[in-house]
Amino acid sequence: MTQNLRRITLTTGRVTQVARHDIRDDAIAAIAEMLDGVLLGGLLPAPGGSDGYLVDGSHHRDNLMVTLWRGSRAQRMPILTTAVARGPGPALTLWREMHRSAQMSLATDTGSPPPEPWIADRPEPGSLLLADTPAWIENWSRGLGWAWMEYGR
Repeated sequence: MTQNLRRITLTTGRVTQVARHDIRDDAIAAIAEMLDGVLLGGLLPAPGGSDGYLVDGSHHRDNLMVTLWRGSRAQRMPILTTAVARGPGPALTLWREMHRSAQMSLATDTGSPPPEPWIADRPEPGSLLLADTPAWIENWSRGLGWAWMEYGR
């Protein structure tokens, strides 16, 4: 199994490495528990975040896409969409979908995904409305990537 994941921010093109040993086991366990509900179609509180952040998403084979929302269930705005590709094949489709459905300008090329495995973060318009983007969001995204890599339920 890989020890590092590539993490790409689609709006800037910035690529970083996320080492497994940098993510706490309890954070991964909390995110995996959240994934149980999200993958059944739920809208759940974001683990590790403050009140008012919700998560929903879907998966297809080795691909995961989730959106982090701010606000109530009835009135929420998207903050961040994160995609995680564990392996080849449908990863290109996931990469293209992250570009196709973007509501903001992206710095990355829709036809040039990075080698798998990877995490792609796409800030959403709601992120521009936050006075300060909470620091936990980046850690949450990194944890989500590793939780999906190890997810086997």
